[in-house]
Amino acid sequence: MRTLVRGIIALRWPLLAALVVISVAAAVVVVRGLTFDFSPRSLFLTHDEEIEYIEEFRARFGAEDASFMVLVHAEPDVLWSEQGLTLVAELTDELAALEHVGETLSLTNVWVPVRYDDGGLDYRQLLESFDDESIALARRTATESPLLVQRLVNPAADTAVVVVRFSDELEKELERRPVLDAADAIVAAKIRPPFEGHAMGLAQAQREYALLLPRDLLRNSTLSVILISIFIWILFRNWSSIVVSNAAVGMALVWALALMVLTDHPVDMVNSVITSLVLVIGVSEAVHLITRYRELLAAGHPPAEALRVGVSRVALACLLTAVTSAVGFASLYTAKITVIRVLGIFAATGIMFAFVTAIILVPACFTFLPPPPAGGSGDVRPGLTGRWTAWVGRYVTSTRGRRVTWVVSAIVTVISIVGITRLDANNFLLEEMWPHNRMRVANAFAEENFGGVLPIEIEITAPEDGGQLDPELLAATLALQDYLDEDPYIGRGLSFADLVLEAHLLATGDKELPGSAAQAQQELFLFELGGDVNPVEGYVDPEYRYSRISTTALDWGSDRFHQWHAD
Repeated sequence: MRTLVRGIIALRWPLLAALVVISVAAAVVVVRGLTFDFSPRSLFLTHDEEIEYIEEFRARFGAEDASFMVLVHAEPDVLWSEQGLTLVAELTDELAALEHVGETLSLTNVWVPVRYDDGGLDYRQLLESFDDESIALARRTATESPLLVQRLVNPAADTAVVVVRFSDELEKELERRPVLDAADAIVAAKIRPPFEGHAMGLAQAQREYALLLPRDLLRNSTLSVILISIFIWILFRNWSSIVVSNAAVGMALVWALALMVLTDHPVDMVNSVITSLVLVIGVSEAVHLITRYRELLAAGHPPAEALRVGVSRVALACLLTAVTSAVGFASLYTAKITVIRVLGIFAATGIMFAFVTAIILVPACFTFLPPPPAGGSGDVRPGLTGRWTAWVGRYVTSTRGRRVTWVVSAIVTVISIVGITRLDANNFLLEEMWPHNRMRVANAFAEENFGGVLPIEIEITAPEDGGQLDPELLAATLALQDYLDEDPYIGRGLSFADLVLEAHLLATGDKELPGSAAQAQQELFLFELGGDVNPVEGYVDPEYRYSRISTTALDWGSDRFHQWHAD
């Protein structure tokens, strides 16, 4: 290590210039390319097969976050009045007019199949006018139709929904943000008492996290730097030590973030803690090097010798501590969850970067900085901290001290093990946000007045093409939906089997499944009377091999979800 330190001191100016150039370049990369990803799949998927499956599902039925909802709530007689439905219609039209909105769907523009008393069939708008008779018919149809309940209106008929779908080219959160902001402005401008409303969906949750996390990163990083600076000041009473230590960890952090950008890894809710990890753990390398340098200065060594010898003696120990910490975080790469693996790799890399920057900056900078004055707890002369640490050192190395240390360590370990077994790992979607946050407020409103808004998708795969038309499979799908309907945290939802059942009701007047696959396929053509609007396409693939049950759930927590998934 002495040879390495001599080389660093001899080449201090080129090395400092290289560190500055690399750090500036890394900062440019971070500013231009750092991205954030808050999609649910980035947090919960465990291996590549699941990612591929989700992509296949999205290709068949669309993305789970490709739409959001505007909920309008009022007393039923107020909502189902000309004033209430006019408000829903205006919201529908204004949201549809936004750039990058593909389509909107609400009670005022949805088309429904109708069977007349004489057996005739038609496809018409649910609400054709705002007179009392049309409104009463629309209300009765909407609350009785499985195609509309829990999609565009709740069972209590006091909450209407406007579903807004993004255009296909809009996939990234940053691209969707202007649409969501404009939708919020429309909702705020249009909805007034006696109506209440909110825009709600996964897209809004992703936007909120994308807005909050950079602020949190900046705030937490700033607080970390302030606390580190206070600690170093208490330790050394020297500004140059503060500057050099913060510069070392700051450079390491920028390098780590730049490496994330270059390897196409976004910042998510898990790996965002890398900033604090690198700052807090990395600063110890510089502190150890400076402490040894000051101890030799206080012992009477000349500054140049104290720097060379002090850094040489501590460098190997610092390397070992850095490697130990890095290996500990790198072990997270064995985890099944992708975001945990990413956290481990980049935390380990950032810690090693901190060692590199500290081992260069400390000897290089202090060769031309004036020697720090004697004093502080880094001085060998005993102060309060020095006397206390000296006593601890003598005690734990004594015979009695060793015994007490072993006993106390054993007790703490047992207590810790017991505590670990009682950890509650139950997580909720918006638990990181304050209760007054707009997303927490909107989610509470949605759960109270509409039910859950978290999407639950169940895909049903038939053994061969056309299998989804099999009456037995359709009956099993309906039975599964009835089972889901019994769960207070999750609704019955809508499935391809519901559409088949509805088509048979329209064709024959009997609310039962058709007797054969051929009959089911023939009756489904009734939905094509609506022209471009065919709900069947969203619930089964063209070959009738894959179908889905689409429903929503309350923010019920990960424990209950895992229990439900296992059942």
